[in-house]
Amino acid sequence: MDTAQLLLTTLGIAIVAFMVLAVLSGAWFGTWCGSGRHENDPGFPGAKPPL
Repeated sequence: MDTAQLLLTTLGIAIVAFMVLAVLSGAWFGTWCGSGRHENDPGFPGAKPPL
């Protein structure tokens, strides 16, 4: 395997891992906010704006 192929493979794995993490953290924050905890805390990631 040459350097370019190794670099592309590593980049592909990194992108997939990042997407999986983003989906997992998004689902986690969605559940957290849906339960009402930290809902009005502006410093909390994914906090809903007060209605």
